[in-house]
Amino acid sequence: LGGGATFVDVSARWERLDYMPGCFAFRPDIPADCAGSLDGPTGDKDVRTRAGISPPFFHGVVGAPLHFLSSLEGFYLARLVGSLVAAAMVSAALTLAATARSWFLVGGVVVGWTPMAAFLSGVTNPSSLEISAGTLVWVAGLLLVRPDGVPAWLQRRLAWFFAAAAIPFALSRQASPILLATIVAVL
Repeated sequence: LGGGATFVDVSARWERLDYMPGCFAFRPDIPADCAGSLDGPTGDKDVRTRAGISPPFFHGVVGAPLHFLSSLEGFYLARLVGSLVAAAMVSAALTLAATARSWFLVGGVVVGWTPMAAFLSGVTNPSSLEISAGTLVWVAGLLLVRPDGVPAWLQRRLAWFFAAAAIPFALSRQASPILLATIVAVL
């Protein structure tokens, strides 16, 4: 439809989500309840979305609960799934850095995991997957090319963690494959 918009076949009640912030965005004098509720028809409908050109991987992962719970509870469960994936990736990065005794990398993850990154991991946004998987890609990649090396048992695990994070990273957003290629070139 232009501008990244397309139609998807979903429960009709989700139609309001694409436009909800429009009534209160950047208008502090208007309360958010102007958007109304998500109650409504439960049948399927072609619904317009602005995420039409986004790779479907992230939406497939976090959107799975919405196939079973087409309600506000399903929406919160989708957010929880996205948050758990992000938390798993970042905690894996911290664990790898600590296991390799690279306190510089531990500090880098702590400093790099900004309040905005934490916020994005709590909302349904592909940036949460991109940031958290990117964190794990960088940590595993930096440890793989570390000049003083790491033990052989950790080396094998690092390669698996790098691959396991690189795949969702590359599939998270449109520019992510280019970013992954840049990370590999820098490493």
